[in-house]
Amino acid sequence: MARTTNYLLTGPHKNEDETPFLRDLNRKLKDITRHSGDTFVSVHDLAGGPKLMEGDVYLGVTIHVELTAVIRAIQEVLKDRTQVYAKSEFQLFVKRQEDKRWTECSLYTPERK
Repeated sequence: MARTTNYLLTGPHKNEDETPFLRDLNRKLKDITRHSGDTFVSVHDLAGGPKLMEGDVYLGVTIHVELTAVIRAIQEVLKDRTQVYAKSEFQLFVKRQEDKRWTECSLYTPERK
């Protein structure tokens, strides 16, 4: 049976194009995990109608990928973008296949709370 993990990544709203961040995150995950296809997609532009959300929201899913690999990819992309993003502005929530609810995971250490 496949081990599926769902991700909800939130970050600050930026007026600039989010494509480089999202592209780099998905590339980094492919490099680290050898997972094919994009893991994360942007969804913040799909909500709110005429109002903009006050933050950026990305959804993702992996199969048979360790949480530490996903956290490492996020950390590395944010480290490359310190002029634009502060790691402290991001939150990662995880829901594994067997979980009943989402859990916040620290981006500072690769361990689950």
